[in-house]
Amino acid sequence: MDISAFVASTDIPKTIKKNTEKWRNIIDYALKNSDKFVLVMTLGFNNRSEVKREFKLARKLDKETIYCKYKDMPKDELKIQINKDVIDLSEYEYIEFEDKPDLLNQVGLSLKYGIKSIVKRKGDVFLNHAYEIIKNEGSRLKQTSEPQIEIVMGSNNIQNVWLEPTDENKSIFRGHFFKPYRVTARRYFFEFSTIRENEYLKIYTNGFYHTIMPIYHEKDICSLESIIHDILCHLIYFIKLLNSKKVSINQFVYITFRNISNKLFTLEDRWRRQYSFSKDKFDVRFSFSFAPNLKWVDYKKIFIHMFREIFLELGIDDINNTFIEKIIKDLMSAIVHGIPGIDIKDFEFI
Repeated sequence: MDISAFVASTDIPKTIKKNTEKWRNIIDYALKNSDKFVLVMTLGFNNRSEVKREFKLARKLDKETIYCKYKDMPKDELKIQINKDVIDLSEYEYIEFEDKPDLLNQVGLSLKYGIKSIVKRKGDVFLNHAYEIIKNEGSRLKQTSEPQIEIVMGSNNIQNVWLEPTDENKSIFRGHFFKPYRVTARRYFFEFSTIRENEYLKIYTNGFYHTIMPIYHEKDICSLESIIHDILCHLIYFIKLLNSKKVSINQFVYITFRNISNKLFTLEDRWRRQYSFSKDKFDVRFSFSFAPNLKWVDYKKIFIHMFREIFLELGIDDINNTFIEKIIKDLMSAIVHGIPGIDIKDFEFI
């Protein structure tokens, strides 16, 4: 992903004197023609007149702002006065950074994955933890231009360890879905290895479930049925895992479609028609939640809602829930075959 940025200290010619009208005009022009404004909050930033002037202009232009806080800076130093208003930026979503390289890395990630999903959000424990997992895990696999799906699932209760790395729990992963994997129990997670080098799966002792898998395509055309099948497989086995351990706390699902800006998507029943995500997006994200221990017919309704959201993002707005249910039904027959405790009849498909 190519990212260009304007930095006054390097992009304004040295022949132009700092803090002059001409110097400010160049900054204002760059800001007006930028998509986003990055506010770096270090000690004393809120007393610098030029910082306050640029921040005021960014607010006036309604620019999306990425707030970046130096990690050792006290929160009570995050107040800034604009005109007569005192704005407490500690109440905003912000990135914390340790040094200049970390700042550049964090801003790059936020631009790539979306500020709403990458910054630390007050009270959103799941999303903050999911961000840390996305940032730190599976980086080798993500160094590709090939399309991928990344899924993180878990709860807000990240301190609750309910999947200890024991032989008994390890045996849970010897069934139908996990046959292609070799499982290693470690201190804080179960690590899964497979002969397919472009796949990744790790399940943490606190129940966080993280997988990365390729979107298979032929000549840049991807099958939506294949994608739905792969997502359903992981959802079904995550739910089975929750139920087997009698977990009752609400769960969240965070799905990222990566490197999809130049890919087309088709449905088997509509093979003549091709769909695509918005061309200006390299990645597209979805988030959902559900309660464990529901009946499978209730999970079916959640699945329909999830895939309807994905279809709408692709511009497929002329299908109804019955059509989506038929797709899920056709795929689910193969997925649940041989899985103890699940019968296709439990979903009460039409």
